[in-house]
Amino acid sequence: MASANDKHWSYRGEGNRSLVVANSLERRVYRLSKVNPWLKSDTEADEVRSLMIHRELQMSVDYIREVIQPLLSARIVPLPVLSIITRGVALDAEKNVQHVRPAHRKGQAVLSQSVDPAACSALVLPDLCFVASPHGPGQQSLLHSHPTVSVEIKPKKAFIPSPLSIEHENSVKCEVCKFCLHQRLKAKEGQWPRRSRYCPLELFSGDRVRMKHALLGLVETPQNNLKICLNGEEIYGAVKKEDLSLVLDSFSSHVPTNGLTNGLKKQRQLHAILDLVIDVLLSVSKDDPDISTSLKSNHSGVNFPQQSCRNSNFKLTDKLVKMSNLPRGCVLERVLSAQRLDELDIDGVVPLYEKLELHLKEHPEDREKWCLDGPYTGDLWLSPCLASSSQAETESLQTTLNQVKRFLISKTVQDCSIMVAIQKVQDRLSEDSYDYIVDEHGQAYHYSVSIIDLDPKPFDKIPSYRQQEAKILKAYKEATENGDKCCL
Repeated sequence: MASANDKHWSYRGEGNRSLVVANSLERRVYRLSKVNPWLKSDTEADEVRSLMIHRELQMSVDYIREVIQPLLSARIVPLPVLSIITRGVALDAEKNVQHVRPAHRKGQAVLSQSVDPAACSALVLPDLCFVASPHGPGQQSLLHSHPTVSVEIKPKKAFIPSPLSIEHENSVKCEVCKFCLHQRLKAKEGQWPRRSRYCPLELFSGDRVRMKHALLGLVETPQNNLKICLNGEEIYGAVKKEDLSLVLDSFSSHVPTNGLTNGLKKQRQLHAILDLVIDVLLSVSKDDPDISTSLKSNHSGVNFPQQSCRNSNFKLTDKLVKMSNLPRGCVLERVLSAQRLDELDIDGVVPLYEKLELHLKEHPEDREKWCLDGPYTGDLWLSPCLASSSQAETESLQTTLNQVKRFLISKTVQDCSIMVAIQKVQDRLSEDSYDYIVDEHGQAYHYSVSIIDLDPKPFDKIPSYRQQEAKILKAYKEATENGDKCCL
């Protein structure tokens, strides 16, 4: 367990509620809770805040164990360990990574730290920038000294909603995916200097050409959706944009580049690495049990039409549209299946939310009964994902509740991150218990793939989702009316 004087911290990322740091000695990653802006330190004692943080983190662990792992597979969803940390560890870790944090994440100048000093708990995971060992959770491959490249992708919502659930004035949502719509708002607000060429529908298409195009878009404009690390150290992403040559030369030295100019050499090496990432995203582990969760019977990704976004460079005619090419059981198919639990989109969910809110005003005791704020038990949160209702039941309160819970679970998976770690090996046969892929030159690699960032979404956040979507649609309309001036 890390101590307060430990200097082996590195920055891995953060959100509004937490700071994520890695400890290089332990090869573990810690998620540290930030100060809650709604709580004042002078009115909430440290002991009270410490207990609240512990309970919130425990809720996240329960949610992942009881709901997310059964949906996505415990094999690729690591369960965080709720660990007690000595007082001062959180602030010490933040101090050691302060110089590399994005300016907008450091908070006001008068508040030098954003991690809650009362935090005595943290969520801990193995460092997934290294290939996970098949010999047990929390272990990484230490069998050879070849470099390890890891790619973290935040894929976002990967499907276009059905027109049946979309309000007429919002019909553009049936033509342009949410990520591409959102790019206009981000450009309008100055969040990023360039609009991303990435489109989630291309990544999840199962077509290798489209998938390569999506990954190249992420490399060109990573924003918060791509991070590349070499041996656990961030090399390229939104925060750090070093020359990728360090990764390319150390990882793709065997790729033939004789006679090519330096630029073409780097391009070929980059494409070789992206091909490996695509291999992993489409792979199904040899040890994976039969894909037999009940979710698959109702929401199997193999039965969804291959979609194309109007903003994508790939325009599919009706004759070219075909069934999804995603192999059943690969990480992308699992993520897409869980995302599609949202069958109504925010347009259809808001009326259901309002119906439940009206009921709760008259019966406030049902909020606890329904476990809207946790605990996230399988019978009350996983069961709605698997439930089907007849036409006569569609207006029932229970069906309404199930649909809202499905929406919230889908929102969790829409915000997940996929971690891919790849390490070159000399002798595949001597370490056959590991999953491996082989490139076109016969070189073998161990790999692991994991899904992280899977916290529950609050029931009370639904109105804010609607407000954000209204801003997104307004920004897109303004951009298109002005000749899409905020585009590339």
